[in-house]
Amino acid sequence: RLAGRREEACKNADLVLKLAVTRDTACQRAKAMTIMSNIYWHHGEGDKAIGVARKAQRLYSRLVDREGEAFSLHTLSVYYWYKRNYERASYCIVQAAEKYKYMGGRLNEIKSLQMLARAYSMRGDFFKADKYHRAALAVCDKIGDESYRYLSIGPLRRIYLLRGQFRMAEKYVLMEQAFFRKSGSKMYIAENLINLGDI
Repeated sequence: RLAGRREEACKNADLVLKLAVTRDTACQRAKAMTIMSNIYWHHGEGDKAIGVARKAQRLYSRLVDREGEAFSLHTLSVYYWYKRNYERASYCIVQAAEKYKYMGGRLNEIKSLQMLARAYSMRGDFFKADKYHRAALAVCDKIGDESYRYLSIGPLRRIYLLRGQFRMAEKYVLMEQAFFRKSGSKMYIAENLINLGDI
């Protein structure tokens, strides 16, 4: 039954690719390829997903669509990470970070810093990951952005736990707790209390 659904999904992916060829603009083709890569990935066709995502990334590059290219590179980094190709995953994240940095603007600056932090985490360089996450938090505080702020708080908690710096880890657990209480997420509040108990 599962195999049947996978076969059907892959047929749909092939249809998406055929439709992409008929699209009026290259940008629409790139978007269709991104959808197709996700279909392949979620149905166990990892190599096909990577191949299509790379085609989308190259097309976005030719179009000088930095946002689209950054998104494709980030997608590729996720695929490579799950396939345990950490070197390629890290490379793609660094490239995505460069695109966001080039685009300018405070939110893109935050995205760039957070992606660099992830890349260093993948390489096991938690001191540099710490540095970039805290730099991202500083920008979040300046512009009052809560959603991106959370994307650095959780990783910082894990980094300090790994380094045995439990007081610092507790600080970020409490910051997470404040964020979840503000957002009203009871499930995450409960998970956060468990994290606090583990310190």
